[in-house]
Amino acid sequence: MLELESAHLHLREAVRSDLPALLPAYLTNPQFLRWSNLPDYDLASLLRDWEAVHKTPGRFLLGIYHKDAGEAVGVADFLEQNPDDGLPWLGLLIIHRVHQGQGLGLEAYRRLAEHFRTDRDWQVLRLGVLRENREEILEDCDASLAAVPHEWSRHCREATMALRMDLHGPAQSHAANIIDSLVLSLLGKDGRRLACEDAEQHLDDVPLQLAAENLSLRPLLRAFTHWWPSSGIEPPDHFARHATAHGVGHPAVFRPTTALVAVMLAVSLTVQYSPETGDSHASASG
Repeated sequence: MLELESAHLHLREAVRSDLPALLPAYLTNPQFLRWSNLPDYDLASLLRDWEAVHKTPGRFLLGIYHKDAGEAVGVADFLEQNPDDGLPWLGLLIIHRVHQGQGLGLEAYRRLAEHFRTDRDWQVLRLGVLRENREEILEDCDASLAAVPHEWSRHCREATMALRMDLHGPAQSHAANIIDSLVLSLLGKDGRRLACEDAEQHLDDVPLQLAAENLSLRPLLRAFTHWWPSSGIEPPDHFARHATAHGVGHPAVFRPTTALVAVMLAVSLTVQYSPETGDSHASASG
């Protein structure tokens, strides 16, 4: 049975007797149920879904529990290989409404991402991100930033505010600048190259204590993809700092999903790497 732990959470593969405790995570997220066309979701519905998971090779349904209280706070569902594209998918990650805004969703995602990379050696992961879940994601971002006194945290909150106002371009651009400033501040003028080189290291080649840092840098490989308007090719179909900076006016650069991904990455790096003090500048490490 698959079991994972993080600072505050215990994630484990759901068994039939767990389902009544997990059902409220679904019921307190009515937007997700509406989007999934499941207006009358109940325990029998969850049982059918659980049975479908067990009939699908490589698919896992995990209950997410708070370690201190032992209370179920959410559910995650992932698939080792989607038959549509042959890639692994994290199809569901929901947190009970009462427990949202505490950073638990972000903590669960980080632990899952670590498991996918270290235990399963996945180089790519597709995410099923619902636009209707945007507010919950932003609440988790704000909750994580609340404990960070650094100036980067304030700028990240400005980016989340812009997203809530549906200002996708300003939110994405601001998040891109935060990411770039953070990397250059920490690693010096060659920070983009150094961060990407660190991210490309296989975890078997780095000490265990550096594994978490390596994982948090991996999204930068895509974020620092080069693209120029004069290149004659379409911009990347994912968030990329270069396209964000140089592709203003291009219809494919600024989208709700890429803006959300940019903000999530800016928040993740800020929480992971900001100095403990509230100084506005961090010392470069190389």
